[in-house]
Parts: sequence; C-alpha cells; structure tokens
Amino acid sequence: MSNLLVIHQNNNLIQEQEDVLNQFMDWNIWFMDNNEVTLRDIDLFLKEQDIHFLILSKEFDAETAQEILYLHNHYPLLQIIYYYTQLKSGEFAELAQVGINYCIIGDARQINLIKKLNQLWESHWRRIPDSLRPKEEQHLTARTRQMILYIETKSLRNLSTSELARSLKISESHLRTEFKRFFNLSFREYKQKLFHHYESILLLEKQIKPKQVYEILNYKNISAFSRSFKSRHGKTWQQLAKQMV
Repeated sequence: MSNLLVIHQNNNLIQEQEDVLNQFMDWNIWFMDNNEVTLRDIDLFLKEQDIHFLILSKEFDAETAQEILYLHNHYPLLQIIYYYTQLKSGEFAELAQVGINYCIIGDARQINLIKKLNQLWESHWRRIPDSLRPKEEQHLTARTRQMILYIETKSLRNLSTSELARSLKISESHLRTEFKRFFNLSFREYKQKLFHHYESILLLEKQIKPKQVYEILNYKNISAFSRSFKSRHGKTWQQLAKQMV
C-alpha cells in the first residue's frame, strides 16, 4: 500500500485517472482540484499524510514550474509524476530542470502509469527490506498484514507501540506479544534495525542531506540523529560516506 496524491486541472482526465487508479485498490489515494487549493494547502497535506507519490495532471506553465520546484526542494524524497495528454518539445527539458521525476503522456499513458507506479513502489525506500520481512509471507494473517502496511505507509513520527496498537484496536501488551511472534524481534529491536536500513538508504544511497534526514526520520535535532546513527552503524555518517567514495 502506498500514499498517492493527484492534483488535477483537466476535467476530462479526472475520470480517466480514477479508472486507472482503481487498479490500486489497497492504496491511499487523494484527489485535489488545482483550482481549489493553494500551494500551502498542498504543502500541509504532504506533511500530514506522508505522501509517497504525487501525480500532477495540469497544463504546464510558469506557475506550475515554480510549484514543482518548491515541492522538489522541500520534499526531496517525493516522487513527482507529470501526467497529461501531451507536451511541447521544449517543455520536457523544463520539467526536468524543476524536479519532475517522470513524464507520462501520449496514447499509452494509462498503461504506462500503472507500470510506473508498481515499479516505483516496489523499490520505494519505505518498503521493508527482505531481511526484516517474514520468511513465508503467503501465510500472513490479516493482523500481521496490517502491521506491515502501517510500518510502510504511516508517518515515522507515529511509529510506536502505542500508535500501532491504537491503529489495530488492541492493547499495547497484546501488540508486543503478537509483534514478537511474527517478526521474531521485539518492537524496539525491530525499529532499530529498520532505522539502520532507512538511514543507510537516505544518507549513503540517495545522498539526502543530514539536516533533511533527521527531520524525515523524526529526530529532535541533527545531534540526536548523529548519536543514534553512530550507535547503530558503529561509525559516524561522515566516516561511512568517506568509505564509499
């Protein structure tokens, strides 16, 4: 399950997109009319819902370019897809310059959008790595599937036993027991390993700036993040980064 926001302007494309996105029945999908929201509205929504993908379906112009540039700079992990009927030749380069990750246009756009979203979610940094997934996922219960979905899609600031238990409508003690039985780790141990994975991807693979990473991972400040990183990795992020050069 992923979190997807669609910002649309062309009424003819709304129904088309809804039909296409019906393929993703287990995703959280929101639609916003570009004429009814401001950039501030979008900004707040992205923060509140921890959006993974943004589909922008509106005519490309100077105002659109500025909006995209703002979102790209403030949300470095947000993958933005431009989805429209057509583009002028020079607009491809302009979209790339302001931070559009993917352009999907033309007659095959519906099929291409489905393929691209599946590909992007499969490799998304919030996905739980194989080393932290159950051995036999085909035997998962509904409860354990809910746990996985929560971990992969909810804001990391809510990744706690109290919030997860509240989401599942069970007690914290019951959650801890079920969690350990399923993951073979306590919730605390699991979260440590998960954050080790996230830190490695964000800092070393995606090369996101530390001052952005600590906010993404919900640390109070960069000093707290640096201490936690060193305790998990055995070295500072600066030392590990130098080793990879």
